[in-house]
Amino acid sequence: MFCPNCGKENPDGSVFCGGCGMSFGNRAPQPAPQPVAAPAAAPVIPQPQPQATPAARPEPQAQPKQPSSMLPFGQHFKNLFSATIHPVTGPAEIAGQYDKIGNALFLAGIVVVILWMVDFTTSLTVVSWKYLDGGEIVARIFSEFFSSLFFYAVRVFGCAGIFTLAGIILKEKWSFARLLAISAMAVAPAFLVKNLLGTYLGLIPVIRFGSLISIAADIYFFVMLYEGMSAETKLTGNKKGFVLIICMALTGIVANYI
Repeated sequence: MFCPNCGKENPDGSVFCGGCGMSFGNRAPQPAPQPVAAPAAAPVIPQPQPQATPAARPEPQAQPKQPSSMLPFGQHFKNLFSATIHPVTGPAEIAGQYDKIGNALFLAGIVVVILWMVDFTTSLTVVSWKYLDGGEIVARIFSEFFSSLFFYAVRVFGCAGIFTLAGIILKEKWSFARLLAISAMAVAPAFLVKNLLGTYLGLIPVIRFGSLISIAADIYFFVMLYEGMSAETKLTGNKKGFVLIICMALTGIVANYI
């Protein structure tokens, strides 16, 4: 302890100062000052961390629909009608829509089936009118059912096949699809008229309207076929045009006598 008067250090518990004699009285020794503890820091409460929002997954973009290469069903009938009313320029102009073999086969199938149905119906009417024996009628119907289908298939596919073969012989790259479409467009109107008007008007006695209409339909068919094929094969005004005419003649002969 230290004397407050002279500052001399005295042993703890002294009554008088050893330096100046000052009486300390009954004063109790004062304890050494204790260091004041710093207030405890408030506990840090961990704040909840905001959860990271998952990145929105990008929506798959819808792929644009690829346009179909097939022509609509009704477009084939529009093309047939357009070729019918323009027999000179129609087949050649419309043939460009039939670069795909699938479109050409579909058009040819439509033509063959329609002509077969019409021909079979007219033949059935004529057979029922002329023949009275039931056995003969059944046999004739059975024959007409298959022969008509075969006849028109040979007409449509035979024309395209012969011209394609001619192109191979002449080393020309002619499109079978276009040739098939032109052949179908030539066959359809000519033989539809021939079956309907030629058959029923042919039942009129004495007056030969049926024969005249059949001849006109054949001429119409060859005009459409020649104009379309010559434009597509580019043989008009060419010495190879003779080959084209020979092919057309062979097609007519083969189709008529098979």
